[in-house]
Order: sequence, then C-alpha cells, then structure tokens
Amino acid sequence: PGLTAAPPDLARCERLEAVALSSCADIVNITGLQGCRALRRLDLSNTAVKESSLTVLSSCAALEDLDLSLCQYLASIMPLKECAALRRLSLWKTRTVRSLAPLDWCRSLLW
Repeated sequence: PGLTAAPPDLARCERLEAVALSSCADIVNITGLQGCRALRRLDLSNTAVKESSLTVLSSCAALEDLDLSLCQYLASIMPLKECAALRRLSLWKTRTVRSLAPLDWCRSLLW
C-alpha cells in the first residue's frame, strides 16, 4: 500500500514553504500540514483528497499556490474560502467539483 497521509512531522517544520505530494494516489489525509503557517505552495494533484481533507488548509495562512488537478474524489472546494492569500489554483481535469463559488472569498486569486 502507498502513502495515505501527509507525514505528521511536517507540522513541526514551521518554515516549510513547499510540499509536493503529486501522484501519491492514496493520499486522503493531509492533517500533517496543519500548522505549516509558512506553506506557500502545495501540490496535491492526482491524490485522493476530498472536501473534508481541505479544511486543514485554513491553518496555512500563507498558501498562495494550490494544485488540485486530477483529484477525482473532490466534489467541493468550500474549505478554500478560508485561504485568503490564495493566488493560483489548478483544478485541471478535476471534473467532480460542482461549484467555483467559494473562490469569491479568495480576493488574491488571479483570474
């Protein structure tokens, strides 16, 4: 079996700015990122994250760049409304997301 969760020790990396978990297809749990306040770039493309997984990102106040491409289990991006610093979001081929309305809260997002 593959990695199913972000390593919990990541939360202790207070200066961590980038995490790439791309193609870790079994990743569902990203609570290990909670408290990574300096995190600016996060690549979760081609993982099994769901809406409930994304709630952790509200504690990542510096998050600017998020890749959720090819996340086939993601139906809602509602938790992203808490990501005020978000500037770039990729949802390429994430066809299961039903609404982009939560992005109205992301004032820094570049369209």
